[in-house]
Order: sequence, then C-alpha cells, then structure tokens
Amino acid sequence: MFKQVTGYLYLLVFSFFFFLSVFPQDTSYYKTVSVDSPTFPADLEVRIRSPFTSRTYSDYRDILIPNYESTPTGVGTQRSVSCAYSGYTVVYTPPLVKPFFDFNGLDFSREHTYCQSWWDVASTTNPYYSDYHHLFLTQQSKVNGMRGNYPLGDCATVTTAFLECKFGKNALGQTVFEPRPGDKGDAARGMMYMVVMYDHNGAYGNWSFKWLNETKIPSTPQDIQTLLNWSKQDPPDKWEVERNNYISTLQQNRNPFVDHPEYLKYINLYDMSMLNPVFSPEPTYQVSNFSAAANGYSITVNWTNPTNGQLPSGYLLQAYNVDNYFIPCDGDVYPDSTDLSTGKALINIPYSAAQSYTFNNLPLGSHYYFTIYSYNGTDTLINYKIDGKQRTDVSTDATPVELVSFNAAIDQNNINLNWKTATELNNSGFSVERGSVKNSDGELIFNKIGFVKGAGNSVSPVSYSYSDKLNNPGVYYYRLKQIDNNGSFKYNTPVEVNFKPVVKGYYLEQNFPNPFNPSTTITYSLPEASNVKLSVFNALGQQVKIVENVYKNSGSYKVTLNADDLNSGIYFYKIEAGKFSQIRKMILVK
Repeated sequence: MFKQVTGYLYLLVFSFFFFLSVFPQDTSYYKTVSVDSPTFPADLEVRIRSPFTSRTYSDYRDILIPNYESTPTGVGTQRSVSCAYSGYTVVYTPPLVKPFFDFNGLDFSREHTYCQSWWDVASTTNPYYSDYHHLFLTQQSKVNGMRGNYPLGDCATVTTAFLECKFGKNALGQTVFEPRPGDKGDAARGMMYMVVMYDHNGAYGNWSFKWLNETKIPSTPQDIQTLLNWSKQDPPDKWEVERNNYISTLQQNRNPFVDHPEYLKYINLYDMSMLNPVFSPEPTYQVSNFSAAANGYSITVNWTNPTNGQLPSGYLLQAYNVDNYFIPCDGDVYPDSTDLSTGKALINIPYSAAQSYTFNNLPLGSHYYFTIYSYNGTDTLINYKIDGKQRTDVSTDATPVELVSFNAAIDQNNINLNWKTATELNNSGFSVERGSVKNSDGELIFNKIGFVKGAGNSVSPVSYSYSDKLNNPGVYYYRLKQIDNNGSFKYNTPVEVNFKPVVKGYYLEQNFPNPFNPSTTITYSLPEASNVKLSVFNALGQQVKIVENVYKNSGSYKVTLNADDLNSGIYFYKIEAGKFSQIRKMILVK
C-alpha cells in the first residue's frame, strides 16, 4: 500500500492523523448498486461519478500531502514523504512550495498511475488530470523516469532497479515497470478505478482496457490479469482505506475497489461487461464480544459466535504489531501464518472450534492489533462479511524490573547481598555498588564492586546474590544500579551494614607488592584490642623506621609503608601486639 514502511515512519503513519476517525466510510454510499443486478457495472459508474468535485493539481501538494501523505519525524516541524513505487523517503520542512514538480528541491512529484500519454483526450484541465484516486507521490529523477509511460507488470528480467522498484521485461518479453510489492495493489486499484470513472464519461473519451490495449498501446499492452493478481496479493489495508476516506471528503467520491475488492470479480474490465461469479451465501453477522487479554508472554483473543441467520463456516483472524488490517476479497483464501513475531499473523478458525485463540512467546511490552471477519464457504466459493468488522488491541505485560527485596547479611568477614525481582522487562543486569566515604556535601560516594547479569524478561520471581569481602571495620552502604538493555538505569534505596571483622588470631601477612618501590602495603590481624607497633629494620638489625605505634581494636588492618627515604636492599618488618610478635622480610628495589 502507498505508505511509509521503513523504520519508525511506518508506525507513525498509523498514529498521527486526527481525521482518520473523523471521516469513516459511509456505509450507505453503495446502497444504489448491487452485484446481483445485471446492470451492476453501469450502476457502479453512475455511483462514483456523481457527486464528484474536481480538485486542482496543486491542492494535492497543499492539502493531501500535509494532511495525510506526509509523516511528522518528531524533530521540530519536519515531516517526511515516501515514494509510492520505490519506498524512497526524504525529510522536509513545511510548507511545500512551487514549482509543482519539484517539492522545494526534494525531487518529488505526484504522478498518474494511468499514464498521461495513454489518455484519449489529452488535457490538464479535465478532472482526470488531478483525480487523487490515481495520483501518488513519486521520486522524480530516478523512479518516474524509470516508469515513463510503460505498463505495470512483473519483471522476469530486470534491466534497472531503484530500491524496491524494477524495470525490465515480463515473461512475454514486453517492457514493464514493477512497483515495490507492498504497493502493487494500490497501483492496480488506482488504475482500475480510472477505467470505471472515466470511460465514455461525457467528453472524456475512451478509457477501457479494450480501447487502451487495441488502439492506444497495442505493442505494449497493459495486462489486466496482472493488475487483478496484484490486487489479490496486496489487498486494501488500513492506510489505503483511510486514504480513500480522506479523498472522499475532498472529491466526494470513492474508489470502490478499495471499499469492496470483490467488485472486481463482477466486472470484465476489458470491455466493462458483467461477470457472474458464484460464492457461498454471506454470513449474516460478525462475531460479538471480541476482545484480547494479555497474560505474560501470551495474548488470548476471545469472541462469541453468532447463533442465528446465515451462520459462518469460519473466521479470518488478522494480527499485527502495528495498527493495521486488510479487507479480504470473496473467492480468495489467505493461508495460515501463525508466527506473530514477524509482525503479522493470519489464522483461519472453524466456526465449530473454541471461541478463542492464543498467541504465545510474544515479547513483553509489545502492542498488537486484532481484526476478525466472518466468512462462509471454502476455496473459490468463500464469501467474507466485510461490513461491521470487529477490531481490538492489547499490549503484552509491560512490567518493568520490579525489585521486591534487597538485604545484606554479615557472614564473618563477608557481606552477603541478596535480592529478588517479581518481574523483569529488558533487564541487562545489576551493577553492585559500595559506599563508605562522604563528599563535601555529605553525600555518599559509591563505587562499583561487581556486576550480576539479569534474567532479561521474566514474569516470575528471580533471586540474585553477591558476596563482598571486607577487612576494615566501619559502616558501609550497598545499592544496586539496575540497567536495561537500552542503557537506561535506576538505583534502589541503599542498605546499611555496620561491619566488625571476625579475627581468629594474630597474623602478619606478606607485604604487597614485594619487591617494591617506593611503597608497599602491610596487612595484619588482631583478635583483641591492643597496642600495635610496626617497625622496619635493615639487614644489620638496625631499626630504620616506625610505621605505626598506636592502640587498635580487634580486626584486620592495612598500612602503607613509604620507603622514599630508604636505600635499595633487604629489610625486615616486625609487628608487636601484646604478647604477639612476628617478622617478615621484604625487598626494596630503586
């Protein structure tokens, strides 16, 4: 469909425009036509030709583009537009100005799907020149130049390509232009609308495919079956339906093949004669009580079957991860595609089956849209009820990381941290931080001491732990920095620990580093309070430095020895505490 399909642009086009719900399709518009009437083709011509208000070519730029076909980028007043045929997208700052064929240097124009050179009566003042139902935004220099006046078709041999559109030869060796796959149906329905709207309509001349292919372009005919195939492969979706709605507020008429794709089964577009397809009876009612409910990674869609009138034989359930749907066509079957992780799923559900369907293994925090149509029959007899379609939407549980507990316990000289989460969404993990020193403003200074990987996504409790070994007594504070996969983070409230080390006996550890220059660390432990004297001696047994001589409580301590004033050589350090003494050797290398 002619829509923004790349990245965030696709999503925005479904959520921005306020008027989409203001101008719904008027269900009474087609009350004067019936596919059961032998005059249906002629009746349809009358229906879409009056009332009709012709708009100017410039109004497309000034009204349709800013109000529907452009999308806000979220940066100031900037908007973006996309080429219908290729998907090429550019950003611009409104307003769009003249010249008409160059949107302020954007190399964009709006081009006719039913080529201008094909017209029986060439004119820039007749309404078909500016009929919005077959005008679409097109990149000018590459795409419109590639399309030229060639018919639309499937390229079996590609000569030139630009992004998603192609130019080359079809299977019969005829030169054709092929739009991107998601917009083939839009192009086909735009061209087929023009045939019904203007063929033998007053002074507008011939527009039928019979005249076109036999008289105007006999050497390069426009294959009608290709257009019908494209309309089937790419049925009208929400964007195209709402574009039709908006254009109807400007022109007062509608493209019937967007509202009722099944109408194409009743008209021979080659000569506008009546066809008589056979379908099963249409269901009288849609389902009722259509709803969706999320449970963790799952969404269950529920409904109530109709119980009277012509009962359906089944339902077509559509699911999207964007606000979208499409209108199914009678006689066309849409195979099941149940993997919603691709962004779209289709499920055919028998009337006799359970009145619910569950989608599993969905990402948390994702939003989904569901549409259901009743149908009757199978294969080419299938008949969809498209009026009164039922829609609903719901998000999977978007639960953040919910921390339900965080505590610290002293185990001898270890601080064991334990915490638990109730739920997690996109949780990368936890940075464990410890603080004991305050800055000049009296705020604790925290430092990272470890990292614990998170569970990612979880709707059930997850437990975590981390152990921190301490030596020196004091008051310590611990906190968690929970980090999301996208880098965002948040802190919890710190817990306080008053640590007193457990020491089982006197001990003097080997200094580190050793050899050293010019400083090293000496660690010792006291099982009880006492006066501590730590001295340094040279190889001759002469005392050369007293590192400390102080009364200390029981615990483990670290002392830094600075040997700037000593020469290289072998030294000994000695601890004296109460009745305990011990000597170790160290080497100073300068």
